[in-house]
Amino acid sequence: MTYALATNDRTAKKAAIKRASAAAQRDMVKLDRQMATELEAIYQQAHDEITASIMSYAGRDSTLRLEVLQQLLHDVDGHLHKLQQARNGLLDNDLLVAAQSGVKPFAANAWEVNLSSVADDVVRWAHTFTANDGLQLSDRIWRIDRSTKEAITQAIQSAIIQGHSASKTAQDFLSRDLPVPADVAQRAAMADAETIAKQIGADLLSGEGNAYANALRLFRTEINRAHGEAYMASGEGHPDFAGWRFLLSPSHPHADICDMHARANLYGLGPGVYPSRDTCPWPAHPNTLSFTEIVFRDEISETDRLGKTDRISWLKGQPKNMQAAVLGSQQKASALRADVLKANQIATPWNVLKERYIKQGIDIDAFKAERIPAQTINGTQIFGMDIAAFKSYADTAVADAPAVIRAVIDTVIEPSSIRVVPRGGSYFQGNGIVFDRNSMQPRLGFFSEYDVYRHEYGHYVDFWAQSDGKKIGRALSYTPDLNGGLLDTIVAARKSLEARTAAAKERRSRMIDEVIRMRDTNLADLFGALTYNKIGWGHSVEYLSRPGFAETEIFADLFDIYGRGDRTAWDYVTRELPDLAHRFVEILEQIAK
Repeated sequence: MTYALATNDRTAKKAAIKRASAAAQRDMVKLDRQMATELEAIYQQAHDEITASIMSYAGRDSTLRLEVLQQLLHDVDGHLHKLQQARNGLLDNDLLVAAQSGVKPFAANAWEVNLSSVADDVVRWAHTFTANDGLQLSDRIWRIDRSTKEAITQAIQSAIIQGHSASKTAQDFLSRDLPVPADVAQRAAMADAETIAKQIGADLLSGEGNAYANALRLFRTEINRAHGEAYMASGEGHPDFAGWRFLLSPSHPHADICDMHARANLYGLGPGVYPSRDTCPWPAHPNTLSFTEIVFRDEISETDRLGKTDRISWLKGQPKNMQAAVLGSQQKASALRADVLKANQIATPWNVLKERYIKQGIDIDAFKAERIPAQTINGTQIFGMDIAAFKSYADTAVADAPAVIRAVIDTVIEPSSIRVVPRGGSYFQGNGIVFDRNSMQPRLGFFSEYDVYRHEYGHYVDFWAQSDGKKIGRALSYTPDLNGGLLDTIVAARKSLEARTAAAKERRSRMIDEVIRMRDTNLADLFGALTYNKIGWGHSVEYLSRPGFAETEIFADLFDIYGRGDRTAWDYVTRELPDLAHRFVEILEQIAK
C-alpha cells in the first residue's frame, strides 16, 4: 500500500511537470511578445529624441549647417548611450525571467534537489557562452551598437557635408545669374532636417536590417536560450528522466533542418527525443522559438525502440520537397538520393560541397534539380509539379469542405497559373498563385498540409470573385457590407476584440491562452490580423497596417478554416465572432449562386 501511494505520487508529479512545462512555453510566447513591444518602444524613444535634436539645430529654412555638425553628433551619441542602457537593462531582466520560467516546472515538483541557483547560474552562463562563431553576448551587442552608430553618424555627416558643399555651389551659380543644376539642387536638399530624420528612422526602426530588427533577433535568441538551458539543467537529474524532445515552434514558418531534429528517431527514444543535453541539437539556429520538453522512461514505447534510424536514412524516407527544405538545397537533396551526401555534410553549404565533390571526381551535373514541364488543367497552367499529383492534392484539400466552398471554387474564374516552387514562400499574385513546396506537407502548427493551399485560394477568391475575368475585382474583404463585401463586419469584430472594458480585457487574456494552446497557425493569423497581433500572431504589424492587407488575410484565413473537414477551429470562430462567421458564409453563398 505504501509503495502504491509512492508510485502514484511520483506519477502525479511527472504529470504536473508536463503541465507546467506546457504552461512555461506559453509564458515564453507571451514574454517574447512583451519583450518585442518594450524593445520597440526603447528604439522608438531614441528615434524621437534624435529627431528632436536634429530639428532643434535646423535653421529657419529647415537646413542643418556645417557648424552644428559636431554638437549634433555629440547629442546623438548621448541618445544612443541612453538607448543602450535601457535596452541592456531589459535584456538582463528578461534573461532572468526566461531562466526562472525554465526552472519553474521542476521547482514545484522537486525530487530532493536544490534548484534555487539554477536560473542565476544560467544567466551568468549566457553572458559568457561562446558560440561556434567565437562570439559572446557582449560581442554581439557591441556589433549591433557599432553598426547602428556608424550608420547614423555617416548619414548625418554625409547629408550635412554634401548639403553644405552643394549649397555653396548653388550660390555660385545664382551669383552669376545661372540656373542651379538639378543634381546640385538635389544634393543641397540633403541637409534638410526632416530628410535626415527620416533616414535616422530607417536606420533605427523601419529600414532593411534596421537596428531594432537586429536587437530583436539577438533578444529572441538569447532569451529563448536562457529558458531552454535552465529547463534542461533543472530536469536532467530527474530519476525518471529519459531524454529531451525537440519541439518545433507553434509559429514554425517553413520546413528546415529543425524538422529533422524534431522528427527523426535517432536514439530509439521516439521522434525528436535525445538522451542528454549534449546530444540534443537545440537550438538549431538563431532567432528560434522552438522548445525542449522532458521525456520520462515510461513514455518510451517498444515501437520507439524498434524505430531507431539515422539522419541519412530518415532523410531518404522523406518526400523530395522535405529533403530539399531540410538540406537547404535541391542539389544537396539530389546528392542525398545519389548516395553521395554523408551525415557529417548535412549542414555543409552546397558551394563548399560542390568544390569538394569536384575534387573527388564526382559528377555534380547529376545533381541538377529536376525540371517538370508546364501542364494545363481546366485552363490553369501548372508549373513545377506533376499535374496528376497536383490535381490529387488540390482535390483532397477541399474534399471534406462544405459544399459551398467547392461551389465557389467552381464558380470563380480559374487562376491563369499555379506555380510550385522549391522555396520563397506561398502567395497570391495577380491572376495566379505561387506555392512553396514546404507548404504542401504536414507542418507543426497547421491543421494539415492543405492549409496554405486553401488560404492562398481564399486570397484569390477575395479578389477575383467579383471580376469579369479581365481585371482583378475590388477585394470583398475591403468592400462595405452594403456592396456585398465583408469590411463593415470586420471592423465590428475588431472593435469587439479591442474594447477597453474589464470584461473585454479578460476575454483577450483568455483568448491569447486559447489560441496559443490550440497551436493552429492560420487561426492565430486570423486573430493576429483582427487585432494587429494583440491576440494571435502571423504577419508583422507593419504588413497588417497597410490598407486592405489585414482584411484580405482575414478573408483568406476564414476560407481555409471554413474549408476544413474538421470543424474545431471554425466552431471557435463562430463562438467568438458569430457575426463575422455568419457574414462570411453568406458571402460565399452569394458567390456560388
